[in-house]
Amino acid sequence: MTESAVDWVQRQGCRLEAGGEPFVVDGCNTYYLMVYAADPSLRDHVDAVLDHAVEMELNTIRTWAFCDGPDEWNALQPAPGVHDENVLKGLDSVLREARRRELRLILPFVHYW
Repeated sequence: MTESAVDWVQRQGCRLEAGGEPFVVDGCNTYYLMVYAADPSLRDHVDAVLDHAVEMELNTIRTWAFCDGPDEWNALQPAPGVHDENVLKGLDSVLREARRRELRLILPFVHYW
């Protein structure tokens, strides 16, 4: 899928649409994809989750685009204003692999805590 082929999901009144057609989210919540993908030895697990989503005919996955704190494994932001480039590469990998499978992602950037 090329960038120009992306039909962004948008609200139209009280429903969602993509490319002018109704869009119903059929998905799951798998928070850990970015932190797993930051470790190249665990990327197979990420691919397996994405493949299973396709097998289940899901179209959307909600996954974290944040992980903060010095005590967090593969923290994207181990300290305020400090970002781990390796974890950002993991997020890039998740984005690339989801797109390859035509899966949409919901990416929260902050936690309610």
